Amino acid sequence: MGQMAAIATTLFLCIGLIFVWKSVKIVPQSEVYVIERFGKYIQTLDAGFNVIIPFLDIVRHEVSILEQQLPEFKISAITQDNVEIDLEATVFFRVLKAAESVYRIDNINSALRTAATSVIRSASGKLDLDGMQSSRDSMNAEIAEHLKAAAEIWGIEVTRTEITDVLVDERTKESQRAQLNAERLRRATVAEAEGDKTTKELSADAELYTAQREAEAIRVKADAQAYSIEVEAKANAEQTRLLADAISNNGQPAIDFEIMKRQVDGLAKIASSENTKTIIVPTDVTATLGSIKTLLEGLKK
Repeated sequence: MGQMAAIATTLFLCIGLIFVWKSVKIVPQSEVYVIERFGKYIQTLDAGFNVIIPFLDIVRHEVSILEQQLPEFKISAITQDNVEIDLEATVFFRVLKAAESVYRIDNINSALRTAATSVIRSASGKLDLDGMQSSRDSMNAEIAEHLKAAAEIWGIEVTRTEITDVLVDERTKESQRAQLNAERLRRATVAEAEGDKTTKELSADAELYTAQREAEAIRVKADAQAYSIEVEAKANAEQTRLLADAISNNGQPAIDFEIMKRQVDGLAKIASSENTKTIIVPTDVTATLGSIKTLLEGLKK
């Protein structure tokens, strides 16, 4: 009897350990467990230590909550300018609601690929070929936004989409090369025309600057001449005033002095002239000089 009791005790301990082992679930950080009881969804176990009812509760699905990437797939599409192209794309996503991801859709990857194909074809039809190649970022954002709404019912969050490559046939490539060469020629022509225009503008500016400086020099010269004439006129006026004062004070002797002074100045100019070969001196020049002396004495008085 003692041996049977020991065996029973050992059996109960083993069964207890099995129950404990079956009731405890340690969930990794990167996963969640979907639990079913009698074939019906009961709960989702998060990361860490969890307890369930053994043999009744079963871990039906172990779902990864890490961000995942669909394998790259190729999509045939037609652009707005009726060019047939192939797009290589991929989708990044992660599971937010594990129960919905396993009970509402059978194959997440296949469903996302089908939805992405439809959205990408619709988005590519709104752009021409050049826009498709240059506006890839905006197109990726538009595709991700539309896919996000479709994936919410599956408990999935679409984090981003990527158009990794745009493939065209050889005929389209040749057309693009011809267009590129034409564009380069156009840019070269425009650059040459702009350079010629700039050269002419600089030349015109230089000529205008030269003309302005010459006009400024003429104006300065004219101002100087005007100032010289003004000074000379003032000097003459002052001389005339002084002469008038002398005439007023001394009378006829001052007049005679001025006349004789001018005669002497005239003789001096004739004598200093280079073209003068012969100088005719009046016979009364000595008398004239003597008269000047007499006049000066009179003026001093």
